[in-house]
Amino acid sequence: MRKNSIKNTRINGEVQRELSVIIRKEIKDPRIHMMTSVTQVEVAPDLKTCKAYISVLGSEEAGKDTIQGLRSAGLKVYVCHTPNNVQDIFKFIREIGSAVGEEAKGEAMAKNMEAQLEAVRKQALQAAGDKPLNVLALSFTGPLGMRGTFSGLCYYAGVHNVLDGMDIPYQSNLSEEKMLELNPELIITPSWDYSKKGDPEQFRQRILQNPAYKSIKAVKNGRV
Repeated sequence: MRKNSIKNTRINGEVQRELSVIIRKEIKDPRIHMMTSVTQVEVAPDLKTCKAYISVLGSEEAGKDTIQGLRSAGLKVYVCHTPNNVQDIFKFIREIGSAVGEEAKGEAMAKNMEAQLEAVRKQALQAAGDKPLNVLALSFTGPLGMRGTFSGLCYYAGVHNVLDGMDIPYQSNLSEEKMLELNPELIITPSWDYSKKGDPEQFRQRILQNPAYKSIKAVKNGRV
């Protein structure tokens, strides 16, 4: 049975509906939150097992209680947390592989990604020479990447995140004085806004047209 065949899609949908009914009506465990939903199901080709993706629309405590309730019902539950950095992504891949009984495939995928990123880093460092480019990433809610995924990506890209390791409060704007002190050679701005309240091009133009920033290398050289 091909993964994306019409038959497979229909079976996945039927199992998703039945599992939703079982969780909502047949498992009599008060710990399972009323806003627990089955968002996706992938049935194995031999039809013996399936992977189900479950979402809990509630508090963190409600999520933990629901996990315990589902496990008590005999379901194998793996909790997916959003990775905070590149190393967490590799760990996440390995954990997913182990959770679905494909530990070797998960390990191989993680190692392949690590090797590819290391190859990219070597090429980037050769291109950068002795002095890596100083980079600053900004979002609509403040600067990005003091310690997280962006810093990791900068590492592999052979550039230097000017905020790396700094203790800057979440969703706080950088002052004009701080921007001048950092003096990045490249400023990365958002290309979209999930809240649909900000305009990416206006955001970029505010940086380019701010008289206080005219001496910043990225602004002076049009690298925003």
